[in-house]
Amino acid sequence: MNELLSLAIPTHNRFEILRENLLELAPELIETGVGVHLSDSGTDGITEARLGELQRIVPGLHYRRRPGLLYDANCLSALGMPATEYVWYLGDSLRILPGGVRRMLAALRETPCDFAVVTLAKRGPVDLAPGLHRDHLQVLERLAWHMTLAGSTVYARAHLVDAEARYARFLGCNFSHLGIVLDRLPGCQRGLLWLGETWLAGNQRRRSAWVARSVEIFARDWAAFVLSLPDDYPLASKHVAIRAHSLHTGILEWRSLGRLRRKGFLDPALVRLHERSLRLASGVPYPAIERLAGAPRWLAGPLSRLGRLGLLGR
Repeated sequence: MNELLSLAIPTHNRFEILRENLLELAPELIETGVGVHLSDSGTDGITEARLGELQRIVPGLHYRRRPGLLYDANCLSALGMPATEYVWYLGDSLRILPGGVRRMLAALRETPCDFAVVTLAKRGPVDLAPGLHRDHLQVLERLAWHMTLAGSTVYARAHLVDAEARYARFLGCNFSHLGIVLDRLPGCQRGLLWLGETWLAGNQRRRSAWVARSVEIFARDWAAFVLSLPDDYPLASKHVAIRAHSLHTGILEWRSLGRLRRKGFLDPALVRLHERSLRLASGVPYPAIERLAGAPRWLAGPLSRLGRLGLLGR
């Protein structure tokens, strides 16, 4: 087996999507000898029951069943499984595009690093030149928003030893995979390698379980996570990073907020509860978010369009 790189995949009740992704990737994994490590927190038992099928697709696939683990705990579980020099953490609904594994191996051999980061098809642009970066403030302000993507980052194994105990403080934050990077980066010698290339794509069949909780996750949890980072990161940089996520993804901007209201995932009580976080994370003025949240759901689309045109007022 390849001793330089492994894939670590936390999975939860997504057997068919996982199987489809591995089928596409299998020829390259077999050719390069890159192993796959699955940490299964699923409650339906399907992945375990059909494990033999996955192991026929990817010989030597490693599997751990830990039903009921929450997202962050399963993340740390998966990252702690491989023993290779580098570990590529991959969400179970993401695909590595053809050639991605070979190109990652070449990049790691050419430029040893503490972390390596790639991007996703249709992801917003990153204002950072490709190459090695040791400035942790620049990474926080310009790249951390993108690294919330569970699949963008490869970790040097040295940072993953005893991961479950070492990073237990990140449990429940929904961004433990990024917490590892930001926790370790200020003291890193080699730095973070931003490759700036699109090597990932989402499986077209995936349905995000996070949409209904967009405000809680990408306002409340994201702001709390960034503000909890150590004093190596000054408050001004933390505020830039909090705002950058929605600025680049649009998750808490007019169009998405209108969609959330239309689907019933945004209401006045929720907005009032998370006022402070929304003021930090969203580019939409808070009073306008309040008005949108209190509007009839059928009116959310027209109101969000007026907001995007700057015609709704503050």
